Amino acid sequence: MNTALCVAYRKYCNGLKKADCVLVNKSRNSNCDFMKFITEPPVPRKRPDLTTFIHRPLQHFREILKHMQMIASHCRVDSEEQINFNSIINELQTSYREITVGGGLMEPIGEGLSRDRVLFITEEPISLSTVTDSCFNIRKKGTEFRLTIDPSGRQIESPTVHCAPDLTRTPKKNLKKRYVVLRAPSTELKAVWQNLLTRQM
Repeated sequence: MNTALCVAYRKYCNGLKKADCVLVNKSRNSNCDFMKFITEPPVPRKRPDLTTFIHRPLQHFREILKHMQMIASHCRVDSEEQINFNSIINELQTSYREITVGGGLMEPIGEGLSRDRVLFITEEPISLSTVTDSCFNIRKKGTEFRLTIDPSGRQIESPTVHCAPDLTRTPKKNLKKRYVVLRAPSTELKAVWQNLLTRQM
């Protein structure tokens, strides 16, 4: 049963990159019937849009793994139940790594990680609220895309912008608009990133 479950999730998730490519290609023309179909009427807040919907099984897989780990933690140490649950958890974890790392859907393989699994941040993280524009149609390089960063751009639109002052950084003067060019490992992953970034922006 567990093996069949892993195979089913792996088969579905292996098609996610292709699904994102299809969605990106279908979404190029904002006036087409397809775009009208998925945007009219607008998707209510806290309801999944199409990108969220097609990625939802991966979230389900992650939740199954989390619940199994929680159940195992409440079993008696070295009991038959705990041993059985740990066996299932190991199989689920292996499949999850193959889907996410091997498939390139989420975590890159070892990039930016030391042997102690410490992530080194070489630049200040970019807040999505400062991304004012994106360009995914760079002709010369098919896997590249560009983000326009404006520190004073979309912050006023953020629902949490007035909740509390940002005490993690000091005010900076004369901040100018800048561009960040990113390169995906493949055109399929570029489509995945495009869908996820566009949805968050």
